[in-house]
Amino acid sequence: MICPRCGKPTIQGASYCGECGIKLPMETMDVHTILKKGEKEMDMAAKAAGDSLQSIIDDITRIFK
Repeated sequence: MICPRCGKPTIQGASYCGECGIKLPMETMDVHTILKKGEKEMDMAAKAAGDSLQSIIDDITRIFK
């Protein structure tokens, strides 16, 4: 979102502009948008967990070689 007062980009979901401090309007999302956002966040968390697990497996494998 772009701040309506100063025109600077704001952090998604922020309540206030980090540049000028104005209270930002709440972004309204429909259920479909909320579900898609949640699905994307779950996918990113699952990938991060999988990457971490693979790193641990690689470390253990190196120990026993």
